[in-house]
Parts: sequence; C-alpha cells; structure tokens
Amino acid sequence: LVLLVTHEAHLVDHYCDRIIEISDGQVVSVRDNDAKGYSKRDKHAIYLGELEGQKTELSGIDIEYYGEPCAPLKLRIVNAFGKIYLEAVGSDAELLSSSGEIRLYEGKFEDVPEDASKPQTDISPLPPIEGKRYGRLFTFSNSIKSAFSEYFAFSKKKKNVLLSVCLIILSFILVSSSANFGVGVREYLKVKNDHNDSLFYIPITSDLTSVELIKKAREEGCVDFAGIVSNPQNAFAPQIPFSYSGFITGSNVALHTNGTVMSARFIEDYPVVCGTNEFKNRHDMVITDALANDLLASSPVGFISEYSDLLGLTYNFTGNISGRIVGIVDCNDKYYFLEELYASHITLNVIDYIYPNVFAQSVIGVYDKEIPEGSAVMYTSYGAIYEANNINIAGMTFNLLENIRVYSDLYEYDAFVSSRSGILSFEEYSKNNSELSHLSASCEWFFNHYFSAIPEFCKAMDSTTYLTFESWVLNNYYNDKNLLLCAYQVPLADGALKQIELDLGIMYACYLYKTDKGAYPTDTEQLAEGGYLERIPTYDDTWNELEPYQELYSGAKLNYSSNFDYGHTIVISDKDYMSLTYNVGKSSPEVICNIYGYTDEYPDHYIALRSSSVEKTEQFLSSQNVDFITPDEFFETLLDASRTMILMNSVSLAVMLVLMCVFVFFIMKSVMMGKVKEIGICRAIG
Repeated sequence: LVLLVTHEAHLVDHYCDRIIEISDGQVVSVRDNDAKGYSKRDKHAIYLGELEGQKTELSGIDIEYYGEPCAPLKLRIVNAFGKIYLEAVGSDAELLSSSGEIRLYEGKFEDVPEDASKPQTDISPLPPIEGKRYGRLFTFSNSIKSAFSEYFAFSKKKKNVLLSVCLIILSFILVSSSANFGVGVREYLKVKNDHNDSLFYIPITSDLTSVELIKKAREEGCVDFAGIVSNPQNAFAPQIPFSYSGFITGSNVALHTNGTVMSARFIEDYPVVCGTNEFKNRHDMVITDALANDLLASSPVGFISEYSDLLGLTYNFTGNISGRIVGIVDCNDKYYFLEELYASHITLNVIDYIYPNVFAQSVIGVYDKEIPEGSAVMYTSYGAIYEANNINIAGMTFNLLENIRVYSDLYEYDAFVSSRSGILSFEEYSKNNSELSHLSASCEWFFNHYFSAIPEFCKAMDSTTYLTFESWVLNNYYNDKNLLLCAYQVPLADGALKQIELDLGIMYACYLYKTDKGAYPTDTEQLAEGGYLERIPTYDDTWNELEPYQELYSGAKLNYSSNFDYGHTIVISDKDYMSLTYNVGKSSPEVICNIYGYTDEYPDHYIALRSSSVEKTEQFLSSQNVDFITPDEFFETLLDASRTMILMNSVSLAVMLVLMCVFVFFIMKSVMMGKVKEIGICRAIG
C-alpha cells in the first residue's frame, strides 16, 4: 500500500487508483480514479469557454457574466480622479489583477499527451566512445580528499567524536597487525641468514655429566668449543655494539650485529682477509668476513664502507671487557674471536647471567695474589656471613683461601670496628677513665676514640663500593662537626648512641660547648645554663651546613661502582672459570645460578657444542646415549616457529581487514540514513 498525501489534485489523478478528499478534517468524497493520467491543467486557471456566459452593454461599457446564477449582486463602477473604481455588494467577490494567481483563458482546456509535450529537436545521436581505458567518476585520491574536506567542514560540535575514535583505534590495530606480519617475515629471513650449521645442543638434566662428555668429544676431535646457554637460539650470540669515535665533535657512530663468540685458539684455521689475527692486547677481537659484511650493511655513514674501515672500531661489553677490532678472517659463519677467558665470560654472562656472582680473577681484578686452581676467594657484603672452608660451584669443590668482608655503607661502621682490635666499647673505655663523669666520658669516647677509625673505614669503602656523599665528606674533610652533620643524614652513630644512652642532639650540644669552652661539659645542666640545648640544629639545618660540599662532590667526577652486588661474591682462577663454560652440577646456595630450570623434562638451559665435523659429532653423541639436537633439526624448529608466526599474523591481519570493511559498510549505511531527506530530494529532481 502506497499513500500519497498532497494538495496537488492533478498529481492524484496521475498516480492514484482511489481518491479520498479531506477538507477541515472531514472526509468530503471517496471515489475511484478511472481515468489515470497526468494533467497539466493549472488549478488557478479559469477557462471561460467551459462556463455559460451572458453579455450586456451599458453606455459604452461591456459587461460579461460567466457561470451559474449567483445571489443578488450589486455592482458599482465609478470613474473619478482619472481612475476606475469597482464595488461588489451582496456576495463574495475578488478583484483579479495581473499579479494574482487566478488567470482567465478563452475557450476550453485541452489536455496534451505526455509524449507530445516533449520538445522536438534536430540533435543527432553522439558517436560511440571508443578507447582502451576509461576514467572513473570516483578515484582513491578523490575519495580521500572528499573524506577530509567533509570531515573538517563540520563545526567542532557536530563532529562525531565516537566515530573518529573508533576509526583511529581500528587504524592503529591495522597498522600493528601489518607491522607484526612484517616482523614475522623479517624473522623468517633472519633465521635463514643467521643460522649456524655447526652447533649442536644438549638439554641439561640432573643426570648429565658434562665434563666427562665434552672431554671425550674433544679427544675425539669432533667438538671445538662448548658453553651453557639459556636458549639454543641465543647460543654464544650476543649483539655486541661497535662504535667509532674519531670525531672531535658530533655523536659517535654505532654498528650492531649478532655473532657467535668463539675462542681465539681456533683462529689459525681461517685465512686473514684484512688486518691481523694476532692479539697484542687481551681484549683484542678478530671477526669473520660474514660478520663484517653485516656490520658494513648496518653502517649509517659513508666513511665506513670497506673492511679496512672496521679495523680499530671499539666495543664494550658489561663494562669489564672492552677492546677493538684488529683483524678480519675468511669464514662463512659469523664469529667473534676473543681470548678464551673472555669468550667464556661472555658465554656465561651475556644470556642469563648463569653465574652472576662468580668471577674470573683477571676479569674482576680485585685480588692481588694469584689464586691457584681448585681454590677461591670469597667477598661477603651487605651483612652476609659464610663460615665454611670450601664451596661448591657446578659440582666442583673449591677451597676458600680467604673470606674478605666488604662494607657498602656508613651504617656498617659498627661491624667494621667490631672486627678491629684497639677500639673499646664504651663500658670498657669508661672503666679505664673512671675519673671522668658520664657525659665527659661519653664525649671523649664518641669523638676521640670510637670514631677514630672513620678515615680507615672510608678508604676501605673507597675501593669496593659506590662512594656516597657522606662517605666522601668524611674521607676528605673529616672533623667532629662533619661527623655530626653526616650522622644526622645517615644512621652512622646509632650503635654508639645506644652504648652511651644519649641522643645525637646532646652530642651536638656538647660539641658546641667544647668549641666555646675548650673542654667537654661534665653534666647537662651546663648545657642548659649556656643555652646550648636551644642551639641544637634540625635536620634541614645540618643539610644546609653540608651543602657547600655538594658542589665539590659533584665536580669530583667519581666513578666508584660496586663489584659486589650480591651477599657472596666468589673469585676463582681463570682456568677454573673457563671450565664453568660447560660444567654441570649442583652449587652451594650462596652461588646464584639457574641451570636446571623447573623440571628435568623441560630444561631451561642447554650445552651448545661447536662442531668441527657435523657427521662425526652426531655419531659420537649417539654413541654416548644422550639427548641432543642437530643443527638441521634446530633449523627446522626455528623455521616452523617463523612460519607459525607469519600464519598467525596473516590471519590476524585478514580478520582486521574484514572487520574494518564491515565497520565502514555500516558507517556508510548510517551516513546514508542520516541524509535520507537529502537523498530523497536529489532523487526527486533526478
């Protein structure tokens, strides 16, 4: 059912089957429309030929009357003042003028067929358009421009904030999905590029005896180098940054790539391409040309473009190992060649810090005497205690030559003096000075006896740990006043104050008394009478007193950094440390390590073996009845992981594209519904 409501009667005749006329809310007539068709007749047009007419003449004036007889009508015609005036009395009358809606026409109305109303022209049809490529009404660039102009044409109040936020979020997700897809492809290519086809991996379990296994493998000549790694994918493969700092001004140039750390004892197997394969310094490095090509590819500057430009580039690893590239050798694999001790150090520490509190003597450099094989030196800090004579590290037992206490802060001064002879407790000191009053003895003991070892203590801290501001002040500007000022900032004097049963404010008042009188007071009444108790400074006052030293401390360019970040730090010989590269076994609780993981079935760590003969190594490991992963098996595992990543990212990207298309579709529908009136008008006018 279609209802057409209109004031235009001629439209009704054209469109409708049944016509209902309403006037003032009442149904006037109901009729069927038998003669459908569009009528061009104007409802304001009156055709005189359709009406009965009468004509009369009155003294030169022709009067014509058309239509049915009407009620009595009095018509007056007056000619005065040069104008004609008409007056109709007795019936409703309307004066017609040239500007009115009602028009009078001679004759009768004749309806013209629709086809006949169209203008006839002599324009011939246009010739057909021929071409291989036709333009489009809407292009992508036009759509973008139209969208931006449409959006920014609105006022701020009319902008659809929710729509904008949704589009921004969807765009972000789409970009992220696209980026993840690209990352997956990049990782796939990286796996194929970086894979080392000479590395075997053995899962570490509690029943594995790695020392004997690798010893046999070396005797068989099928294994060159071994090390514990947390993930086979990262075996011996740190990303060591190289830098060029040859400019006086400007930022340093940094180059990065991944390579496998190898002992320098294998360097003779490869011919020299550039530079030398001799190590003049302990931290010198030689790299392969495959790794050198990666470094050159990552160079952001034009003056590093050849092998010779890489010579002299410096590197720094964990602050303890830093050196320079001295040569490049010919090898298809990506190797960093370092002295075996430092290769072992990087192997153990770069991945997971497997033994973070175990150091080789040459690397940490804090013990002057030579440590023999099978022995160790322990440093205890942060209040840690160790009383045994030996310690187990990865199944190896080490005899402790010495246990050295390390002090890390001023609050450990009490522990420092308790380990030194010659500094008496207050009780012993007061017995030896019985002639002094309690307050005088407290002052003499506090200022002149108990804290007499402060300079020695600060020097001991100086070489072992980060030097705090207060420690630096006492080390360089020690006096009674600075002792009190620093004691206000750190718990330096807590132990001493407990022994004399006085607080720090009283001791400061005693210091002020001696400064004025030349001797310590005998009782607190003297402090009260002289007003010294009122002169005890606040915490902020003491800091203001120390503030002049702050500028000197900041300008001292201190580089004190702790070598002992753990309660127990163990130092062993270089040869023993290199054995830990592949050694597996139980360690004492004081040795921080994580080799076995949560279960033996799913180990966290592996032993990586660098094979000199892949076939020979595979045969040997099979004969030893141990689980192992071949280079090809591991390569396929990595490729499967990369393929899975690409597939997941592809599905994610496809889902996001579908969601965005659906979202845009409903946006278009919503926009169309919002402009339905405008669309209807546009359709009506063609």
